[in-house]
Amino acid sequence: MGPQPADSPALLASLRRRVVDEARLFARARRRRLRLEQLSEVEAARRRSRGIGIWWGSLPRAADAATGEPLLDGALAADPRYVPALLDRAFLRMLRAASEGDEAVLNTALADAVRARELRPEDTDALVMECSVRQYACVRKGAPDDAGCGEALSVCTEAVRAAPGDADPLRFLSRLYNLTCQDDRALQTLGDALELDRTRTGKIASDMTELALQNGRLSVADRVSAELVAFQELEEREGRKALARRAGVAATRGGFFLRAAVLLRLSRWEEAAAALNEELSRLSSGRGDTWTELSALLGKRRLAGRGSATMSAAERGRLSQLEQEISKEVTGDVLSAITVADTIAMMDPAAAEGWLARVPASPSCEIALRRSAVWRTAGDTARARTEAAACQPRTAWEKRCAEWASH
Repeated sequence: MGPQPADSPALLASLRRRVVDEARLFARARRRRLRLEQLSEVEAARRRSRGIGIWWGSLPRAADAATGEPLLDGALAADPRYVPALLDRAFLRMLRAASEGDEAVLNTALADAVRARELRPEDTDALVMECSVRQYACVRKGAPDDAGCGEALSVCTEAVRAAPGDADPLRFLSRLYNLTCQDDRALQTLGDALELDRTRTGKIASDMTELALQNGRLSVADRVSAELVAFQELEEREGRKALARRAGVAATRGGFFLRAAVLLRLSRWEEAAAALNEELSRLSSGRGDTWTELSALLGKRRLAGRGSATMSAAERGRLSQLEQEISKEVTGDVLSAITVADTIAMMDPAAAEGWLARVPASPSCEIALRRSAVWRTAGDTARARTEAAACQPRTAWEKRCAEWASH
């Protein structure tokens, strides 16, 4: 049976969004090509910078730095004032710093972005790149310093105002809000970013769902996780033709896992079981990670205990195997153990408690707040407050996060 008359408004709205998204993708690629050609009069610089392809709409990976950086070095040797090459190199260096964990490389990325702004103070792309590098430098530390994160917040807030049609500074600002426990602002900012760039629905909707769960915003989590699943299914059907694929964005993963987490919190057991089966079918074919698979299997075991799902002997064996493997993997690694517990908490709070027990008591405010976040993910605000009470804040961000965790 084809579409019914009652479906027409929804279908028209979906078609309208798709047309707008396609137009935005085309406009971004065209603008990048024009910048590449117009912002240097030195053909040797333009030719070398063309070779990397960042500004042609395809996102690079850390592995591209090995070939891309020498090209950009050559472009800048030919024209040291070539801003697009500086920004491309800043981006590649940031990717390399993330891959290698090298802070010195990250500092050179920031230097490139700052130099680009000095050369073209009115250039919003340079401002957005500086925002990107500064927020990454803050977020990668896990426990941010007030000065560094304060500067990142300032630059990214300026970038949002200067580039109102660009989703990137909104995404970067949302990460800073999230890290510094300004969750309402983070959710709002992510929602604004999603409206501007649906090629990144996979990442943005995932982040929104997790934040909504932590803050008890279940109606938001329900709506956004349903959008996430629909986006992932469409992406899987369209393959390389999918909008996000053509924009160079990584394939969406884990949509059904997050959907199941929301449905479990809403006590919609049968729907949660169906979502977990979808997720596990993808995980078994290599589309995911073992921490997610462990958590999904624990969620299914919980549902089986309620009579809402059936767990096969193979699945029980796989669960036992993963528990042993991941237990060894995170032994002695406190932050990894907490991250595993946080993922499990979405599926089975009782199992998450067992994993948290592996994390020794610590005077660290960061550890106390991370433990508190696990219980917020599980929906247990009383336990979250108890964990947060162990934090004795020494910095502004710790004080803010301790207040958030205690409310």
